[in-house]
Amino acid sequence: MVRSGDYCTARENYAKAYTIDPDSAILLVNMGTLEIQKNEWENALHFFRKAVNIDPFFDKSWMGLALVHREYGDHDLAWANIEKCLDQNPSNDTALRVALDWSFKDGRTSKIVNRLQDYLSKNGEDIEVSFLLAQIYFELGQLKYAELELSRVLVLDPMRVEAVELNYIIQGTKKN
Repeated sequence: MVRSGDYCTARENYAKAYTIDPDSAILLVNMGTLEIQKNEWENALHFFRKAVNIDPFFDKSWMGLALVHREYGDHDLAWANIEKCLDQNPSNDTALRVALDWSFKDGRTSKIVNRLQDYLSKNGEDIEVSFLLAQIYFELGQLKYAELELSRVLVLDPMRVEAVELNYIIQGTKKN
């Protein structure tokens, strides 16, 4: 229902489920997510906070808080929340990709390197994340690590044009 845009029915069903189990962090996160989709950020904040209080180890509730605080312009608190999310679940793909996006926007790429390395140690064939890590290494001037990461990308996908181009740039940079 949520994916089809039927927010009224989704809200009714969540309300029924809530009367049965008001202490379900999963349900509260779903309710918070629905509120975000409706641009009801204050309601979303309420549900995510309640979910965190019920289960402080549930990564998705921290992710929800991160999104709300980012929307409110509190980037430091949003970062703290997304870090907490990734502490709970380093393989939370959504959180990792959002943190990547924020790291580029906020100029905090060095902050995300360890998270990406941890993620790739468990998901070594994720070409997208591996390529992003190579880009970050390049941006940070860590050319040796960028080359190493690009070699992983090119082993997995030898026709990856962006990786070939970045590798070419790195070789040119090293010659200068």
